[in-house]
Amino acid sequence: TESLSILKTQPVSIADLERSSRAVHAVWGSARLMKLNAIAELAHLMHQGLVAAETKTVTLSPEQIETLLHSSQLLLNMSKAATQDFDQWVQEHSWNLGIIQTTLKAIAPSSPTLLPQGEGS
Repeated sequence: TESLSILKTQPVSIADLERSSRAVHAVWGSARLMKLNAIAELAHLMHQGLVAAETKTVTLSPEQIETLLHSSQLLLNMSKAATQDFDQWVQEHSWNLGIIQTTLKAIAPSSPTLLPQGEGS
C-alpha cells in the first residue's frame, strides 16, 4: 500500500512499481496455495496492471492508481476476513469486487485471467 500511495503523489517510478508488483505477486501466490481464489484473482489483476506499467505498456492514470490503492485496501480487508467466514465476506462484497476486477482488467486488457471466479475449489 505504501508504494502505491507514493504513486499517487509523485511521478511513477519503476522502483515503486517493482516493489508493489513483487508484494502483490507474493500475495497472489500465497492466496493460490491457500485456495483463496477471490484474493488470488484480485492480486493477479493488480499484478498484471503493475507489470504493464513497469514495462511501459501502459501509463497509469490517477484514476487507475486510485483503483490500485482501493484494490490493496480490499486485499487487506479480505485477508482479515479469511480468518473468519471468507466465503460470506466475498459474497457480501461481490458487487464491489466485480467493479474493481473489471476496472483492473481495463489497465492490462490483453492479460488472461488465470483463476475461476468461484471460491472453495
